[in-house]
Amino acid sequence: MMLYSLQKFVFLAFCCAFLLANPLQAQDVPAFIELKPPTQGGLSSVTAFSHDGTKVVTIDVPYSPIKCEKVPTMESAAIRIWDVATGKELQKVCEYPIEKEETTRFNLIAFSPDSKKLAQANYKGVVQILDIDSGKVVQEMKGHEAPLESIAFSPDGKKLATASLDKTARIWDAESGKELQKLEGHTGFVLSAVFSPDGKEVLTTGSNKAHMRSMIFNHGTDKEQTVTFNADNDGTARIWDAESGKELKQLELYKGGDAMTSASISPDWKKIVVGRWAFVAGEREYQIRVYDAESGLELTKLDMDDKAKPFQGGPSLTFFPDGRKIVLAYMEDRNALIYDADSGKELQRFGNGCATSVIFSPDGKKILARGLNALHIWNVETLLRPAISNF
Repeated sequence: MMLYSLQKFVFLAFCCAFLLANPLQAQDVPAFIELKPPTQGGLSSVTAFSHDGTKVVTIDVPYSPIKCEKVPTMESAAIRIWDVATGKELQKVCEYPIEKEETTRFNLIAFSPDSKKLAQANYKGVVQILDIDSGKVVQEMKGHEAPLESIAFSPDGKKLATASLDKTARIWDAESGKELQKLEGHTGFVLSAVFSPDGKEVLTTGSNKAHMRSMIFNHGTDKEQTVTFNADNDGTARIWDAESGKELKQLELYKGGDAMTSASISPDWKKIVVGRWAFVAGEREYQIRVYDAESGLELTKLDMDDKAKPFQGGPSLTFFPDGRKIVLAYMEDRNALIYDADSGKELQRFGNGCATSVIFSPDGKKILARGLNALHIWNVETLLRPAISNF
């Protein structure tokens, strides 16, 4: 009996040693799949999953991902669609010339719910609807007076919500391009505008104390063009009726401090996560809070240690589709962090030093992260799985 126990102990010890030495081989699941640009430039962080989670759309950027310098020989860029399972390019939707004035480049993109169209926006605030099969622009929407911060289709694909630095959000008819509602009331930049799951309401978030934002454009020219946008203190989230444009509710998420840089709502519309700079005991620190979307009450504070330092602008914040976890990206070490939304505790870090922005597939099984010279599709199950199973 003692000999059997000793043999069992030796066998288990051998298994542990093998798994420690070969964690990925033991799991037999690749850490990530790469989407590599076929051009001299890179792939933009302007990306989106199709609603069935099988495809990803990207936009080329005319900059070397290694040296962060423009590529002088790159005269055109393309919008591309990729296969999530293999990382292979499926389609080049369209190709467009690299403009000398960088404000004409696209900075936002989204799939329609039926994955037949794309909505894209440039730094001038112009929105276009693109037919994927033909690659042609079928609709153009003008009205915003500054760059957009977010763009989103309604669940039925009939409407489009946009948020802008011009302190407004707008609702558009996605078929005709007609502006249906102009949502006015925010005194600061509007960071996001998203539809509720039933499409009847729109939630917007406004920045606070971001009094001025300057954007410098110099691509393709020796002369820099600086465009400055001004805004007052806001720090609120507002819920609007999508049909009438009437404001239904206002939640004060933040008052005081330096700047609220990002905000995101959980898919079930029960929680809002907000990132902001604040002064504590005379020191400037970054704080992330989770609020109840109904009452506006603070639920938890993410436990940020000394290693979790964001860049100056603050990290991007994204809820898992189940609303129970939050991912932070754009950190100083260029890794992404996964936090428990209820406890505020850190669960995992990933990215290989190359995760500067992330988005989720609709089913929550994949994470798309921007890398140094490629985009990486991570398997969520692999990220959250312990390296060694319990015996």
